[in-house]
Amino acid sequence: MGNSILFEIQEEVNLVAEAIKSVLSLEVIIYDKNKVVVTATGGGTHAVVGEPVRGHIIAEVLKTNQPVYNLEPGFHDVCKSCILHQNCPENQMFHIH
Repeated sequence: MGNSILFEIQEEVNLVAEAIKSVLSLEVIIYDKNKVVVTATGGGTHAVVGEPVRGHIIAEVLKTNQPVYNLEPGFHDVCKSCILHQNCPENQMFHIH
């Protein structure tokens, strides 16, 4: 499972992510077809560049292919099964697949 083309153009991908963040005032995670993080504007613990995406909210988005708006990390219904429920270190964000 090699790196995707997104890693070959990672600098451009970073610029797009930062532009989205700036215009929409939200954190952005871009991952490739293998679900490996290519860039993340928030630097959170659930999105480390070069590692698979992880986290309860992201797993829900990947499973349902539907957006999840998480305005209070750690308190969303999806977060209830997480060990960090009500104590999430992530910033406010939403993930859209």
